[in-house]
Amino acid sequence: MQATRGEALGILVRRYSALVHRIAVDRLKDAAEAEDVAQEVFLEVYRNAHRYDASRGSVKIWLLQYAYHRTFRRKQMLRRRAAYRGEPLTEADLVPSVARRQLTPEERRLIIRAGLATLPDRQRETLELACFEELSLRDVAKRLRVSLGSARHYYYRGLKRLKDWALRQSPGRALRPGSGRALRRP
Repeated sequence: MQATRGEALGILVRRYSALVHRIAVDRLKDAAEAEDVAQEVFLEVYRNAHRYDASRGSVKIWLLQYAYHRTFRRKQMLRRRAAYRGEPLTEADLVPSVARRQLTPEERRLIIRAGLATLPDRQRETLELACFEELSLRDVAKRLRVSLGSARHYYYRGLKRLKDWALRQSPGRALRPGSGRALRRP
């Protein structure tokens, strides 16, 4: 693979894909998420083949490190989105639809945009990078050229402001796109 020969990746996938998939399924408890993780692992291994050092361990061990790390990051990302608590993702949909108001994807986008528009720039940028681009706070700090402590501050303050803003919105109000302000329905 270091010589950028594609057949080497095929051999690696045939030999270790079941193992990588099993590791991901065991930790994520969701087959679809595990498939995504397995694909990401092999793509990452292919891209970083130049980093492999045989003196530090076998290819299998190197690949397993990628698998565990990528699975751990995926689980963290799913938890950050509050969509995952260790149960299969299909069970998350068992919440009665009466208990939650169904919004269209466009309505959700408008609400999120309106809420983000109320935040100071650094908090908004931090939340967008962490939530939409799925960057770690360490990576957000590098991207924004601030300290990790500052990135954490922007992230948690932004979440709090966003939550406070959402709580102030009453059920009988509609959001005007782009304004961040609510309008009373007639």
